[in-house]
Amino acid sequence: MEKASWGKAKKLATSAKAKQIEYGNFEDIDPELCVKLLSIPSLKNFSSLHCKLKTCTEQWLKDFVAFGGLSILFGSLECMSSRKLSFLDAFAGLECVRCVKEVMNSEAGLTAMLDSSDLVCQLARGLLDHSSFSHKKTCFHDLKFN
Repeated sequence: MEKASWGKAKKLATSAKAKQIEYGNFEDIDPELCVKLLSIPSLKNFSSLHCKLKTCTEQWLKDFVAFGGLSILFGSLECMSSRKLSFLDAFAGLECVRCVKEVMNSEAGLTAMLDSSDLVCQLARGLLDHSSFSHKKTCFHDLKFN
């Protein structure tokens, strides 16, 4: 049984879809896999997600939120705000904020926020707990909702 699982994992790793993900192409990615990939916060993942969020269907976005995508984004913001950031980390944080903005500008995102006080608290901690005034100012500026 382990041999079969290893074979499946190897096949997935060498598949065309895996190569697309490796190069930051989230075009054909399903919401559940996207949320799993975001558990490793990186500039590439946030940039790829931002592009996907701009073009995704409402159903894809609902599924993304249902699988915990918004919570993962807020968790990433919170984590990044609690440590000293390198330039690359700061840029990843801004990309994460852009992703949050895209989700929040949708009905699915707003509904999730209204239904969950935990998400509101996560957002506040992620934006306000950071010691850098310029970080806070930039995040609030980027989060202006349309």
